[in-house]
Amino acid sequence: MSQPPGFVDPTRLEHVCLLKRSLYGLKQAPQIWNNYLTVALLSLGFFKTDRSLFFKYTGEKKLFCPIYVDDILLMGSDSALVQSLITQLQNKFAVRDLRNPHTFWAPKCMDECWVAFATREISGVQMDSCSNVSTGASPSTKLSFTKGSQFNDSTLYLSVVGAL
Repeated sequence: MSQPPGFVDPTRLEHVCLLKRSLYGLKQAPQIWNNYLTVALLSLGFFKTDRSLFFKYTGEKKLFCPIYVDDILLMGSDSALVQSLITQLQNKFAVRDLRNPHTFWAPKCMDECWVAFATREISGVQMDSCSNVSTGASPSTKLSFTKGSQFNDSTLYLSVVGAL
């Protein structure tokens, strides 16, 4: 490795330049991006609650900013404050505003999300017409391998159980 042309220091020919930016594909790129984004959000007055959630209180107004890799979801009690934050982020980063997201990773309402997910998975293997039973059988219940009809394809059942 050698110094790039035009940056050669004749007194330190054995030295090379230190790369302070990440290159696409390096293992460190996501961490460097996260550190850079964290510094930017902290400078805008946000507080960090964990590795992926930031919040900001401005009087009675609240802003929440969950982050997943390079996706940011801005939620707030005041749309003008949210728009102001988007403008501030656009000054620092190349931002693509998708407006109202249809889905986002984990901070969804779990009740709605889980029911929709479970219904979709069960419908996908045509088990949506099955009747439900309460969990937990009586300890005296004898299980029989031959009682009832078997699945034509046991992998369907396994895939639903694995997904849930």
